[in-house]
Amino acid sequence: YGFDSTISICTIPLPLQVHNESIDIIYPEIGKLNTNTVPIGIGLQQLYIKRTRYLIKNTVLDRSISKFYIDHIVDSSLGGYVVTTQNRCIKSVKDCSRFELKFEPQQDIEFIVDEQARHSKKIFVLTALELFVEKQVPNLVQAKIIENRTIEFCQTDIKSILENQECIRQNIEALEKVDQSDIMIRYLKDLNPEDDNLQEVRRQKKAMQDLHNTQQHELENEQAIFKYEAKETQKNLYI
Repeated sequence: YGFDSTISICTIPLPLQVHNESIDIIYPEIGKLNTNTVPIGIGLQQLYIKRTRYLIKNTVLDRSISKFYIDHIVDSSLGGYVVTTQNRCIKSVKDCSRFELKFEPQQDIEFIVDEQARHSKKIFVLTALELFVEKQVPNLVQAKIIENRTIEFCQTDIKSILENQECIRQNIEALEKVDQSDIMIRYLKDLNPEDDNLQEVRRQKKAMQDLHNTQQHELENEQAIFKYEAKETQKNLYI
């Protein structure tokens, strides 16, 4: 393992990462087949990722270290983590993984060991359910974001058409001072389709805005229903 006077070691735990892999609605056993049954909570399947950073330095000026070992002890919480780092791993058992490194004189090495655990979590408490609705459910608003982008695209299209129309009108005004000509007729023909395109884009924009408003209203209703059912569930738990 090296001598204390030759190797400097610093261990730094990095922030825990938690990812929701799946979310299920929990219903009481007696009413699972009844579509009108009020849910009693939610079940989360979560992935926990722990990372440990090892900062190691060979402090010797004139001697390399051919073999240096890190014995990383695996976290036993949540049913036990599993080390996922394979780089430089020479041995792995349930509770420990050994990593082999080598150092040149005065060399620094940063080495990170990752471990993962999957854990099921159930939420029944009202405050926790409300927090979940506020923090997690908003990802349903992805549809809203898409609609906003589409509407912005239409607004840009309208602006382009209006600018093109203004350019054509300015050219027509300049030509009004002279006799009718082929170029005057061409500008008039160009203007009519632009008017038609503008009306069509405005119609599409209104339709998408109406759809966006409807989806937003439906989402707000779903969130309100979820909060109401969570409160009713909490009341039933105390009866």
